[in-house]
Amino acid sequence: MAFELPVVDAAIYLYPALPTVTETGEFLDAYATARRRPFSPGELQRCWAAGVWTRAFDAKCEQATGQPVTRLTQDEAHERLCRAGTR
Repeated sequence: MAFELPVVDAAIYLYPALPTVTETGEFLDAYATARRRPFSPGELQRCWAAGVWTRAFDAKCEQATGQPVTRLTQDEAHERLCRAGTR
């Protein structure tokens, strides 16, 4: 999983369109099916945590440059952090 996490994160969060929480969950399910092994609870939490970190960084950059923050809403951040096991 050490190598997989950055690959999964990039595939989900660096895609041109911002995936919803539902779409992210569907991607993780499809990825687990394709690798023929489900994610462990810890692996799944790390996937969600890596993704929320990426989105939070992008949102910080938007705010720092005076742009409207569109990369991560407060509600979406809360949901993603819950799935990462931090809420």
